[in-house]
Amino acid sequence: MLERLVQPSTIVPVDGVRTMGLHTIDVYVNDQPLRLAYDAQVRHALLSYDARWFKLVRDGRAIVTDDEGHPVDLFGGLGDGWRLYVRLKEPPSTERAVGEER
Repeated sequence: MLERLVQPSTIVPVDGVRTMGLHTIDVYVNDQPLRLAYDAQVRHALLSYDARWFKLVRDGRAIVTDDEGHPVDLFGGLGDGWRLYVRLKEPPSTERAVGEER
């Protein structure tokens, strides 16, 4: 009876990705398509795209935005077809404002 209750999950290859029967969503990071589990978060998308970008965002040296330019949290949820863009933060300006003393 236990054999009937516990059956191996079906592995469904989709574009070379093994989904193990999970529902998936397609998201884009810097316009690169990724297929993730339906409950994935922004951090999972970054890790799938490039772990180096995840580390930069985690350390506050880069930022993730949505397709409208709004910042996105690493623990935020994703939806099918969402587009994320990751870029380095602008370094602090070394120029002084006009009239500012040195």
